[in-house]
Amino acid sequence: MRITRTSDGGISIDQNSYIRQILERFGMEASKPVSTPLAPGAGLIKADLNNGDTDLKLYQRMVG
Repeated sequence: MRITRTSDGGISIDQNSYIRQILERFGMEASKPVSTPLAPGAGLIKADLNNGDTDLKLYQRMVG
């Protein structure tokens, strides 16, 4: 967390460095920001957690 004092006497707090570290850890440092996390109108399907392709621990670390 970075805390800085602004020129008008206010305080600014951000987690820019922490977010960059998380993105680098999961190979996502080239990601671009978007206004919505999913394309409007995109359909969702229920995940099959028993198929062996899902790494639950990795997912938990990513969103954690």
